[in-house]
Amino acid sequence: MKRTTSLVKKADFDFALIPVLRNLSALGMSESDIGVVIGYAKRDAKKFLDQLKKDYPDVKNALALGAKIADTELVTTAMEVALGYDYTEEVKEWIFEEVLDDEGEPTGERRKVLNKVRKYKKHQKPDSTMLKMMLLSRLTDQFIESKAAGVGRSPLDDDATDEEIRRFAGAIMNMLPKKLVESTEVVENE
Repeated sequence: MKRTTSLVKKADFDFALIPVLRNLSALGMSESDIGVVIGYAKRDAKKFLDQLKKDYPDVKNALALGAKIADTELVTTAMEVALGYDYTEEVKEWIFEEVLDDEGEPTGERRKVLNKVRKYKKHQKPDSTMLKMMLLSRLTDQFIESKAAGVGRSPLDDDATDEEIRRFAGAIMNMLPKKLVESTEVVENE
C-alpha cells in the first residue's frame, strides 16, 4: 500500500476554506497562526499552509489578497493618524439606586444604573512623526534627508508647519488608490 506524506489529501480539501483563509490573512495573522486557527498544531501549521499553497493556487492568491488588504488597512490608519482625525468620545455617568421589592419597599441593596451618556466631539491633531515615517518608508526617494540641496533638516521634522504637513500628505494621497482617496473626508481646523 502506498503511503502519503502530504498533510493535505486533494480529495478532502474544502474550497469553502479559501475565503476564511483570506479573511484571517486580512486580519493580519501570520500563516503559522492561520494554520493553528484552522486546527493544526503549531509545528505543522506552516507546513500545512505551504502544502495547500503548492497544491491549490487559489489558496496562495487568497492569502496574498488578505495580506494586501491588511497592508492597505494599516496604511489607511497610519495616514489618518498622520493627517489628524475627528472622533466622538463617550463618557458614561453612573448612579446607584435602591433596589425595591415587589411591594415597592427598599431591600437594602443597591445597584449601579447608567444615568447619562455624554458625547464629546474631539479632534486628534496631525502627527508629524507618523507622517514622516510614512513618507520615508513609502516615498524614500522623494523625502529622504537631503543635505546636497542645502537643506539642513529632513523633509518633515517634528516641528513641521501645517503647510509642510499638507504638502507631504498630498504627495502620499497621490499614491493611494483613487477609490480610497474619494472615500476620504478631509477636515481642516481653523
